[in-house]
Amino acid sequence: MAVTPVNLGETIVAGNDYLFTITVTLDGATFDITGATLTCSIKAEDETTDLIADHAMTITTAASGIATLTLTDAETLTLRQPNPGDHKATITHFADVKVVQSGGNISHHGPFAFLVRRAIT
Repeated sequence: MAVTPVNLGETIVAGNDYLFTITVTLDGATFDITGATLTCSIKAEDETTDLIADHAMTITTAASGIATLTLTDAETLTLRQPNPGDHKATITHFADVKVVQSGGNISHHGPFAFLVRRAIT
């Protein structure tokens, strides 16, 4: 089984809502996730503690293996941002997706890297 992020290459602006979509596949074909539970945890590149832990994902099209993670503006503000005047424009974060199939099989996928930047205005 594999998890492929659809739009994770985008830079997240802290304080904005964000929708992250994944597709679950098995041997290159979409995998039916009916009855499965998917969660996502996120941490910054230099931290060991999750900034967002076991956040529930929404299964949007089970038969096609498509699920989404919706982060609110308040949740994206919990992600690490560069300090004003810092030499870094963005901070790398990593997401891990956990899939618990209806039969109880558990698999972890990732880490998937993405960038977070501070809002300009």
